[in-house]
Amino acid sequence: MDDPSALPPSAELISEVLGRVRADWEPRLREQLDELTAKLDRSVERLTVSAEREGDRVHHRI
Repeated sequence: MDDPSALPPSAELISEVLGRVRADWEPRLREQLDELTAKLDRSVERLTVSAEREGDRVHHRI
């Protein structure tokens, strides 16, 4: 199946279209994933800092 010439014409066309779709969308999806990962990292950092501050407050009250 690695050789496109061995595929029937309809399967070859589907393979070509899927290749084009992947080439078009993969960079966009990777960019969106990178942006979402960065947002998640910032949120986790804020939550960690907030939890540490809250932990410090609780510790000082004891």
